Formats: sequence, structure tokens, C-alpha cells
Amino acid sequence: MEGSSLKPKVLLLDEPLVSLDPINIAETYKKLVSYARRGNIVLLSTHMIPIAHKLADEILLLKNGKIHQVANQYSESELEHYVLNQI
Repeated sequence: MEGSSLKPKVLLLDEPLVSLDPINIAETYKKLVSYARRGNIVLLSTHMIPIAHKLADEILLLKNGKIHQVANQYSESELEHYVLNQI
């Protein structure tokens, strides 16, 4: 991202924090948030509700071929309950 000559307006990332140690998770998180605050879009896939809750403004859930959109306005436990029980 930073230091690169490419300046894409949209990043599409698949499980970007998986297998990282805690220091690199924190550093990557800061870079993604900074990148998004500069007017860019970050789309990431994850199976981890805490990661989605911490990073996302909006969350898309895929179940049985249907996409469900959720505004990230809930606590992490409320979001987890929704994901596990409402869809």
C-alpha cells in the first residue's frame, strides 16, 4: 500500500489478517484504516466476526447464495448473535 507506486482506489483482500502475529495484525489494521480514511475502499473477506466488527462500516453476509447487508451499528456480541441466529 504505502510506498507503492500503485494507488488503487479499491483493495480487495481475502483474509488479510490470518496467520499474522499480533504486532503485524495491529500494523495492518492501522494501514487499512488509514487507507480507507483517505477516500479509498477496502473490501475484505473474513470468517472472523471480531475482525469484521472492528474494521467494517458495512458487512455483507453470504448464506445459501444470498447476500445480506448489515450496517455495523451493533456491538460485537449483537453482531455475532445476528450472524449465528438471524440469517
